[in-house]
Amino acid sequence: MGSARHRQETTVAALITELCSRGKRVLLAAPTNAALDVAIQAVLKRRPAPADGTLVRIGQPADLSLTPQVLVDEIAAARGELLARHRVDAGRQVQQHRKALDALKKREPNRAEESQRLWLESQIAELQALMRELDRKLRQVRRQICREATVVASTAHQLTMETLKELTFDVVILDEASMTTAALAMIVTGAGSGHTVIAGDFRQLPPVVIADTPEAQDWLRRSPFEKAGIPAAVSERRDPPRLAALTEQYRMRHGIGGVVSTAFYDGRLSTAPVTASRPVRSRAPWARAELVVIDTTSMRSRTARRQGSLSRYNLAHAQLAASLACSTWRPAGHATISWSSARWTPCTAAPPPPATRCGRSSRTSSTAPHRCRGGRWSPEG
Repeated sequence: MGSARHRQETTVAALITELCSRGKRVLLAAPTNAALDVAIQAVLKRRPAPADGTLVRIGQPADLSLTPQVLVDEIAAARGELLARHRVDAGRQVQQHRKALDALKKREPNRAEESQRLWLESQIAELQALMRELDRKLRQVRRQICREATVVASTAHQLTMETLKELTFDVVILDEASMTTAALAMIVTGAGSGHTVIAGDFRQLPPVVIADTPEAQDWLRRSPFEKAGIPAAVSERRDPPRLAALTEQYRMRHGIGGVVSTAFYDGRLSTAPVTASRPVRSRAPWARAELVVIDTTSMRSRTARRQGSLSRYNLAHAQLAASLACSTWRPAGHATISWSSARWTPCTAAPPPPATRCGRSSRTSSTAPHRCRGGRWSPEG
């Protein structure tokens, strides 16, 4: 699967809903918490959050609006409340005994105090053994919740942890797979006993890898799409039969979508007609079209790096971006501000957001493209 991110989210959610109706157990995985939460929210639109734990999310969500009813920690806290209470009490007793033991160790003990020291050490050892046993039982509660759930959502890395160890699923769905390494994708697919669906856009950002060894470049730099030879086949118009290409996008207007399609998708990405009917909520006063390209060749500006960082920035470009951003909410002759702007930079080391230079951080947002992958971040215009 590839292209058209909005349609991809909808398709994945529809697929999970259909699989659940057929009684299948589904593992939904993604490389990041943000990407995982977007997929879960799409599923919840079709399947409202059940209170019985049939949909479970492992780990801490990046989207704080995600309902607690799907968080495994919240469900486990309710089911294992008594165990958790005993665990907390045991931990407090250990702390108290350790304080008393530390006080005894600061002075030369007499025979009675030596007996007390031995008793405290014995109690601490027994309580620690009890805590380990309670922790084991609490892990079992978490595992049982995941074992009973119809849909388990987890980041790809969390599949290697104790909670999901050796649990198997009828269908595995890996979302945003273009940012997942081929090696990690193999671990994810190993959790399934049936079909595996790899969803993502192989024309977007690849996995982030620092190592430059041949092995790292082969297994960590390349996504499962590249390992399977799909990008090359698509470029040669030889779409593999197992590829379901989502070629209609709903996010960009036709002018912008056309440029993206020609530059990155060999002209195969079309724009849904419904985008033309959406109202234009904002437009900079200097913009005469949906897409504005600024040629900075004449500026002859150079890039630089901050000390200790590999990320680059261009100060002249940052100043230009700041000036354009400021003009979007301080147009001449206008007293009322009714639009916002956004700035994307390829590196996080770029100078501070232009909004801080304009004096109003609430109207202009700045981020790196990586931060926008799989999240809900979006400007108004």
